[in-house]
Amino acid sequence: MSSTEENDIIFIQPHLLSDLLKHEQNQIVVEFWDTMHKHAVLLGDIPSEPNHGIFFIAGTLLKAGYKVDALDFHAYDRYLRYSEGRKVEYSDIEESIRTKKAKVFAISSKTVAINRAIEIGRIIRRNHPSAVIIFGGLHPTLHGQELIKENPEIIDYIIQGEGEEATLELLQHLEGDRDINEVKNLLYMGENGEVIINEKRLICDIDIDNLPYPAYELICRESSPIVPRILSARGCPHSCAFCSITYYYDRKYKLRSPESVVAEIEYMIEKFDIDFYCLGDLTFLLNREYTHKICNLIIERGLSNVKWWCQTTIGRVNKEDLELMKKAGCIQVAFGVEADDQAIINAVDKPYSVTKTEEQCRLVKEMGMTVQNYWLIGLGGDTKESIERRIEQIKYYIENNLTDSIHISVPVPFPGTPIWSDPGRFGYKINHTDFSQYWMNCDELGYGKPVVDLENLTADHLYMYWFLALSAATESFKKVVANKDNTFSHFRPKGLFDSDSFEEIPAFF
Repeated sequence: MSSTEENDIIFIQPHLLSDLLKHEQNQIVVEFWDTMHKHAVLLGDIPSEPNHGIFFIAGTLLKAGYKVDALDFHAYDRYLRYSEGRKVEYSDIEESIRTKKAKVFAISSKTVAINRAIEIGRIIRRNHPSAVIIFGGLHPTLHGQELIKENPEIIDYIIQGEGEEATLELLQHLEGDRDINEVKNLLYMGENGEVIINEKRLICDIDIDNLPYPAYELICRESSPIVPRILSARGCPHSCAFCSITYYYDRKYKLRSPESVVAEIEYMIEKFDIDFYCLGDLTFLLNREYTHKICNLIIERGLSNVKWWCQTTIGRVNKEDLELMKKAGCIQVAFGVEADDQAIINAVDKPYSVTKTEEQCRLVKEMGMTVQNYWLIGLGGDTKESIERRIEQIKYYIENNLTDSIHISVPVPFPGTPIWSDPGRFGYKINHTDFSQYWMNCDELGYGKPVVDLENLTADHLYMYWFLALSAATESFKKVVANKDNTFSHFRPKGLFDSDSFEEIPAFF
């Protein structure tokens, strides 16, 4: 991860994994993941998946003629855990940064990694005092004013929202070719210590059909093989109380043309020899005619041999949709089930009917595809009884082959979400703002005690029920794995789960 080449900008992904190594983690958690992976994997949530936003922006800058590099300390951390049995240390990170040269360093961070991002910024400032440091990503976008006020000695600028055009404009400003007032999506400290927020560029004002493709050629060896996340749309039209994406995009939503989506798929297949990708929209199938156009183009161009994953909302798929999607290469559909209680779903502004959940999962399975479900423990209005019923539902879906892989999450009051800005309305009390503990507990990145209390249940209760849900799901997966009649063959992307060398590091360890 070292080079003496001078760059215009270096993008940085902080490390994301828990401080605990696998042998130090709670065995209920370890057994859950190990058991489920004997049956199926979370194709849409692979821990080795890169920070796509970095490479989207890099593609734009490379096309404009800038020298660009990327440092993925999350990938490096995974590599060290696999190859040396240790986690990445800040001394490793400093050694890498010290050997790099760039005019600008750009750090992208989600909420749970923001403290690490700040420490990496401190390392950059110490080793490259004249370099400009930019922050971007979900947390800096939705908590930017507070972030820059608390860290003015580290952060020079924050790019809020979509960064392709904004980062290009900022580099042009730093070169003296553009006035700072013309840099959209920019937040920075003025000379008098005030926070200045420039005009926002909304997603509807961006020509997303003609943005350069993400520069995955910059991905480090430790992140290979590449799992592209191809977006047919940006934003989400829904307003789920626990989700920050709606507010990241200012409640705007924009579709690409089907032709541009399929052209990118074809480019990824030809350039990177992929055998799997994610159609990464938050709600695929929002527009049925549009989805059918994409699928038909994939088939017409002979690309359906490469498999793909998507997620959508309960109630959106029918048999015709699934037949076409399968023909186009789709192998797994993910549903955000969250809960089985309509009153609780309504209270968090989730737009679907729980009575359709089983029917939708069964339909996908009957079409020969797999199902991934997202469940939440600790929604506003939850009680001991409602959570225990939900755990029984999780067991039912696993044991009756209605789902193949699952997330079991806890709600997190991320900045920008309704449960952050108005927790009482949704039945929450936020206990603290130590963002390093803001784990969703939904994947193998990490986990921890929830940071909220409910009206009738404390964070300790929710944590106990989360462990109980994992343990119950583990026993259900054991039954499925042991069932000799269960002969369904689950797809596993090449190199991610069975490797013979460090060239292809398993995603889970």
